[in-house]
Amino acid sequence: MAIRRTRRLGLGDYVSTDPEDSQSVFIARIALIEATRKPLPEFLQTLFDEVFPEYCRLVAGHGEFREFTFTWQMFRSLPPRTDYEQVTKALIGWARRFNAEEDWVIEQAWRAFKAWDKFPESRDSLEWWQDHGWRNIFRSEPFQFKWEPWLPQLRPWITYRAAMQKAFEKAVGEFECKTRAGALAQGLTSAPRTHSADNFEWFVLYQFAGWSSSRIEAKLARSDGNPDASTILKGVKTAQKLIGWKLLRKDSQTRETR
Repeated sequence: MAIRRTRRLGLGDYVSTDPEDSQSVFIARIALIEATRKPLPEFLQTLFDEVFPEYCRLVAGHGEFREFTFTWQMFRSLPPRTDYEQVTKALIGWARRFNAEEDWVIEQAWRAFKAWDKFPESRDSLEWWQDHGWRNIFRSEPFQFKWEPWLPQLRPWITYRAAMQKAFEKAVGEFECKTRAGALAQGLTSAPRTHSADNFEWFVLYQFAGWSSSRIEAKLARSDGNPDASTILKGVKTAQKLIGWKLLRKDSQTRETR
């Protein structure tokens, strides 16, 4: 199979172990949604065609719901009303149809509605809302380095510089080790450096489209090479871990047609 470029799953070296506060998980989730566009365009198109109109009808009478700070969880905590329940039923029904009943999928779909509503130009591309903030769980002390004065009448620059550079490199190494140990002690973990775009596409077909790993194998054998079903299932589980997906459907629970 062809090697494809992939986006780094994190800005720095470490991320939170909490999936909802992890840069790498968030970036992986965006990559997953992007991976639906080619093999399963109906994932986002159905959300737009069937659920977004319900959202528009709702916010037409409740302008406060349009605020980006008004989350799905805040909406769900409101006392039940018929117009509220219509949106809830449509959105959860969409998630259930695609085996995507994870809180973050529904929350991000709700935020996508806000973007489509406020920025109509984003509707053509069905842009998936990508804003997020993370806590700075740990930061190092400032790095400081001091070295003895240069006495140019007693010591040539070349030897002074060599000694200073050696001491500097030692100080940098000690600072790095101390900082990395501190990051781990605060519960951070190493950010994933590489991932396979194929794993996300396999996850889309397996989880959202309801295909079996054998059916995915048969499809790929005609176009992209021939990974076997067990390799595909391992890739699906790798993607599951990267995105923090809680419950993967069983391989025997397929949905061959819609």
